[in-house]
Amino acid sequence: MFWWCPVRSSIIAGRLSNEIFSSFLFMTFLILPSVSIQIFSTFACREFDDGSRFLKVDYSINCDDDSHKLYVKYAVVMAFIFPIGIPFLYFQLLKNHQKKSYLDVGQKKLIGRPCWKRKEAGKENWEFSLEDSEPPA
Repeated sequence: MFWWCPVRSSIIAGRLSNEIFSSFLFMTFLILPSVSIQIFSTFACREFDDGSRFLKVDYSINCDDDSHKLYVKYAVVMAFIFPIGIPFLYFQLLKNHQKKSYLDVGQKKLIGRPCWKRKEAGKENWEFSLEDSEPPA
């Protein structure tokens, strides 16, 4: 479509990838609590007086069954992906963003901040300043 203007198509592709990634983050934020509850409910079994164990969320599922043991293994794998992996992803993204904003220059830090005074339509301007990395004593 934009074969005649590679700069414009790369800008549009960059915006599109940002929108897709933002949607991905929003969706993971929405589904994380409910998926985590479902994963951890796999481990919640109740033992009765006769020694039988059944799943608390569905008493028709015997916890000593081989099929439930398979689901427990699956839930362990999913626990590393969702309740542990998604917050770790958020942490890594924030950590990487912090690295892009701060650069050490000797005893001072070069700090980048959005400059809202000079914001133009569709553009984000950054203002950089040197600040002491150590607070004054």
